[in-house]
Amino acid sequence: MLFRARLPTDVALALFIAIDEQVNPTKEPAVFRRDPELAAATHAKASRLTFWIDVLVFLANLFFLYNWMFEFGYLPDWAVISRLFFFSTVVSFSQHRMFKFSKAKSFFFIAVSDAGIVIEDYYSRAIIEKTRLQAVVPANTSSIFTPRMLALVIDNKQRFLPDHIIDQQGLIRELTDRLGLPLVEQSETVKRGWQISTVKTILATLGILIFMLSLLAAISELTSGLVRVALFLILFSTIMFAMHRFLSAVIIPEGATIKRRNPALDMMLVPILIVTVLCVFEAVEMADRPDPKEQARTPASELSASRLAALDPPPRFESLFKQSSYGNEFMASLTQAIEDWPAEERASYERILIDTTADPTMIAAQPESPPDGTIKVELSNRRVVESGNRRRFWRGLAPTIEREDVILGLVRGLCLCAAELEGAQAEIFPGYVTGAAAAYRYFAADTLREYQSRGKISRKSAIELINFVRELETVLPTSATLLKTEDACWSEQLKQYCFAAADLPAETSRKAPFPDPETPEIKQLRLALFELPLPVLKSFEAGNATFPAILVDLNRCKGVASMTIEGWGYRVYGKLLLPFQLQNFMTLIYFDYDWGEIWIKDTKGRQYLHTLGFAAALASYQAETGSAPASLAELCDWLKVSTSPVQPPRDLFSGGLLNYEVASAPHLFSVGPDGQSGTDDDIVLYP
Repeated sequence: MLFRARLPTDVALALFIAIDEQVNPTKEPAVFRRDPELAAATHAKASRLTFWIDVLVFLANLFFLYNWMFEFGYLPDWAVISRLFFFSTVVSFSQHRMFKFSKAKSFFFIAVSDAGIVIEDYYSRAIIEKTRLQAVVPANTSSIFTPRMLALVIDNKQRFLPDHIIDQQGLIRELTDRLGLPLVEQSETVKRGWQISTVKTILATLGILIFMLSLLAAISELTSGLVRVALFLILFSTIMFAMHRFLSAVIIPEGATIKRRNPALDMMLVPILIVTVLCVFEAVEMADRPDPKEQARTPASELSASRLAALDPPPRFESLFKQSSYGNEFMASLTQAIEDWPAEERASYERILIDTTADPTMIAAQPESPPDGTIKVELSNRRVVESGNRRRFWRGLAPTIEREDVILGLVRGLCLCAAELEGAQAEIFPGYVTGAAAAYRYFAADTLREYQSRGKISRKSAIELINFVRELETVLPTSATLLKTEDACWSEQLKQYCFAAADLPAETSRKAPFPDPETPEIKQLRLALFELPLPVLKSFEAGNATFPAILVDLNRCKGVASMTIEGWGYRVYGKLLLPFQLQNFMTLIYFDYDWGEIWIKDTKGRQYLHTLGFAAALASYQAETGSAPASLAELCDWLKVSTSPVQPPRDLFSGGLLNYEVASAPHLFSVGPDGQSGTDDDIVLYP
């Protein structure tokens, strides 16, 4: 509507009388003006309403960004949110200062004569003949969604009048008595088609929004680059503009003019469009980035057989290991099957167990992590399942073994299984290797201890076991290898999820439901998870830090990883406003590496491995001499063969020698993670 200089009232009336050629007024027109105090209160209320509409639109846009920018593959951080908030705050403050209504703009009057009416305000003037007037709609006093303002039906449309007119009842009498206009309730205006139903308006708006969102999804799937940006911005602007107009239309801001909107409201779209342009360009750049070509990888089904495959459960037990449950019922069935095992078949398996585990080639150098950080095979848990079947079989077999050489073969087999898992880490899904290897070493120590309670180990066997462990320890991977390979496996698993999702029917605009491992945010998380703990663990391996000291540092690394994830909104908002990608990411990917707990289990397992031969030697020494050695040095002298010395066992947690005490019986133990002897976390290694 054009802004024009306001003409004097008498000129407006003269124009009105000149237009009317058939009716000569019998009395002076009745003029109704605004109430200045009520107008000021109304303007204050309109300003508050404008503010809350701005807030709602800001929140709606914020929610829109969280649900669509993430779908494009972009992970906005707090910088994006702060930018949006800053722009919105500045524009909101500016619009209220720049477009604040003055008292002059609250001018309003309406003149009623026998021929029609004249409506004039600061912005415009309307001369309306009697034939165009159809009804008077009194102000509604109870409805929530319909306006509570006096209205006129002009040319089959309602036109609302401001509520700060002096003597509104007098105005209604003039309109009904002088012009003969009927009084019609708000509900009747809807039936007669003079006003659109609020419910229909809401449903129509929701339908349009759903249609627009569907178009956005289609645009995201079928277009790219600048075309996608342009179409996205057009639809995005349309949705936000419709939402803004809808909020203003359902709750009509009462101002000094007839259904006059504050033009400053539309300025709220400015910051939204600015931030959207920034986000969309960055999102499209990432979404259109070509997928990295999947390198030729060896399928899991084509991986070379395990070096320990000869130790797998014999075929007669195959049906047992196809069960989905491995509880007490399984162990009972396995025990019974071992009892029914023919003696010749069992003797053959035991010979294979002894010969295979005694073969020096089984203690081979383990493969290092890929130098370029890439995985060359498909990740799977095949190795874990194979080793798990052996361990379950041996758990049922161990209590029935009576021969020393067989039990030593089983103990060596468990240690080799643990080493093989660590060596095959680059083939296995992340999160398994260190815990599984430790479990095998615990079992090896328990098996040897249980056998010693009913039999004895000779000095020759103890020396062989010490030498076996010493050679095996030289090829075990270092912390640097473990962490680097775990990082590569973790990233590869993320890529595999993305590749798998790419083959599924697309239901939204995202190209994959998981973030790319090469995005800056995921790289930051990988740095916190796999690189930050490395100097700490290297310092411990070099003997420059105690275990309690590295636990403190490892917990700090965990805190950094947690804060990294919190920066994405996980701890702050939960999953409600978390990117769709990260909701799946957290559900299906194990990301919370607690390296303190992991290294306690791993070091404890390696401590059991390191001490296996010495635990056997203590029992052998007592059986041969009838007493316990006075010290570990005496035990090592007793174990010395020819000129080959035997070094005393070390405490991997303290860096020094293991604690050895002789009272009524020998007692060999490690100080454990806290570095203090005589506490609850001491690790008893013998008896």
